[in-house]
Amino acid sequence: MTPEASQRFAETTQRFNITAEAVPLACLLISASDTQVLAANSLALQLLPAGIVGQAIADQAVNPQHLNDSIRQFADSRSAIPGHWQLRLATTSKNKAILDFRVTGALFGQDSVTNDKTIFITVSEQSANNGGPLASLNATLTEIQGERQQLQRDNQALESEVLKRTNKLELRNEELDLLNQSLNDFVSIVSHDLAGSARRIQSFASLLQRELPDETTTGNIGDFLAFLVESAERLTQMIDGSVRLSRIRPSSDDWRRIDIDKVLSLVASDVRAMYAAADFTVNHQQLHHPYADAGLVEQLLQNLINNAVKFRRPDTPLIVEVSSSINPELNYVEISIADNGKGIGEHDLKRVMRPFSRGAGVQDISGTGMGLAMCVRICQQHQGRLWIE
Repeated sequence: MTPEASQRFAETTQRFNITAEAVPLACLLISASDTQVLAANSLALQLLPAGIVGQAIADQAVNPQHLNDSIRQFADSRSAIPGHWQLRLATTSKNKAILDFRVTGALFGQDSVTNDKTIFITVSEQSANNGGPLASLNATLTEIQGERQQLQRDNQALESEVLKRTNKLELRNEELDLLNQSLNDFVSIVSHDLAGSARRIQSFASLLQRELPDETTTGNIGDFLAFLVESAERLTQMIDGSVRLSRIRPSSDDWRRIDIDKVLSLVASDVRAMYAAADFTVNHQQLHHPYADAGLVEQLLQNLINNAVKFRRPDTPLIVEVSSSINPELNYVEISIADNGKGIGEHDLKRVMRPFSRGAGVQDISGTGMGLAMCVRICQQHQGRLWIE
């Protein structure tokens, strides 16, 4: 044996000894070419015949040819443990009885002497009298190996499914980007071309009212012009409301913890300036501070308080109560706005939250039916919701 071969053999044996003594099984290092036992741990030396190290393990077997064929097949497979070999030894260090052993193996590198594959095997007794804890432990390790292989197959299938869904999601995102771009283009057309045309109709109809002599605007002509001006004005308001609704998108740069008490005070002052003659009070205790887009939350409160004042009872002082709570399941701030105004009919509860929809009996009050629709949109953009009771 050359010095280099001796060094490699010593390193292989040392690595086996360190590994094998830490394993609670009988372990051997054998050559795949001639089944020579190159090393054995202390448990193996107790189970196997004396002087087994340095001998061919096939020489001790009842059926050596079967053992030789199994070892060569395993050494050439380059795969995980292919199952179990049955090793029947004719003699042991304790008695002359024939013992059955279950053997499992794993490739352990190159034999430094013959430059042949070496196999790290574990041996456990399978006879009725010598089963012991090693056989049970070995069976458990085999089951774990099978479960690991099944887990690997499941993980590969899962990774494949995740990749497919990721590709689909990327495709949907591209489609959504195209759809959003088309929507933005449409909104630009609506806000520029349609709104401009509606304003020109309103302007020219108003000019006609002023320019035509009084005698020509009597009767139906005057009524027709008044209807034209009113319809053009309402059309302009509806276009402006649609554009504002489509542009409600919270910016992540504007999200922060909001002092909602301060925002509510500013909103109440603005609404009081709009309805100077109205008798109303906005009451609130200290509110929970949500994390949101401050501008959109201010617009939300503005629309809701404005609605309460707009649809108040004419002969009753209006009281608006604002409160908040924490939803423990969703970890959301819930804001409640209650008032003693006219209320909403049960059949109108869902309809009034749609764009351009208004409740019954409010035709004499100005508005386009966009206020609550915008509130719904703001809540949705914060992954929340709005409802009426």
